[in-house]
Amino acid sequence: MHLLPQGRLPGSESGTGFRKALRQLQGPPAFEVPLRLRGRLPRVNQLKTSRPRHALPAILLAIAAAALLALPGCGGHARVRPLAKAVAGTAEKYLGTPYKSGGRSPKGFDCSGLVWYVYRQHGIELPDTSYKQSQAGRRVDRDELAPGDLVFFRSGRRVDHVGLYVGDGFMIHAPGKGKKVRRANLDGKYYRQHYVTARRFI
Repeated sequence: MHLLPQGRLPGSESGTGFRKALRQLQGPPAFEVPLRLRGRLPRVNQLKTSRPRHALPAILLAIAAAALLALPGCGGHARVRPLAKAVAGTAEKYLGTPYKSGGRSPKGFDCSGLVWYVYRQHGIELPDTSYKQSQAGRRVDRDELAPGDLVFFRSGRRVDHVGLYVGDGFMIHAPGKGKKVRRANLDGKYYRQHYVTARRFI
């Protein structure tokens, strides 16, 4: 092996030959910063990662709020359910229908027969008496009532009357003998005093 004499590499008194030979061994750089930008770019260790300090809590809060708004009655306003709203609309069609004890058709309704018939028009089968209906479905607080919910009352020891809530504090029901299907305000004295519970079937 031929050894070069000690000292600088041949070809340059300033050592540029050595740097040239080193560059040839290393190959071309993957990326070269233009001369006009050199000195302007920050060093890698000077770069700071920008991360919003409160981004994660804000995202979690938004998700929680959306989940709460999806619940029926959240925020003081019951969520409108299309099918339940349609049920309430169907009940409106039978305003003025005469009361008939045990009636379950447009020829005449009693209270449980009215809600039974209305729900059946939408493919939902309810029990056949107001007491049985009050034991089915899902219980709903009075301040969370939504159109389509059933509201129950009693004048004796157990539930004996039912109406279909249609919104704005009103229900549609078949009141009794000699009367017709009508609207009634739940804040009326009798209904306020005899109110028992509400049930949701949709």
